Amino acid sequence: MNARTHSLRTDLRYLLVLHIHHHGLTTVSEMVTMLRDIGFDVDGRPSKTISDALRTDVKLDRVRRRGRGLYSPGAIPRSTHHRMHTRADGWLSTRQAQ
Repeated sequence: MNARTHSLRTDLRYLLVLHIHHHGLTTVSEMVTMLRDIGFDVDGRPSKTISDALRTDVKLDRVRRRGRGLYSPGAIPRSTHHRMHTRADGWLSTRQAQ
């Protein structure tokens, strides 16, 4: 895995976690739609990619799995939340500039 791929995976995780924290209880299909709307390309099967990306955050209790394809917010430390926002905003502004 090269640095660019790792960077995109981290950006994907942050975008998903922030979306869940902003909207509350969220389905994978809603997250797929959100990513498509902002122009984030997801390789392979989007539902599997999203579930795989959220696995780390479920272990860290940033996101809670409520059932098949259903996630709710967990607890995020303030500094982590700030870092996620900064990184997601950077990705979105880069995307809009293209």
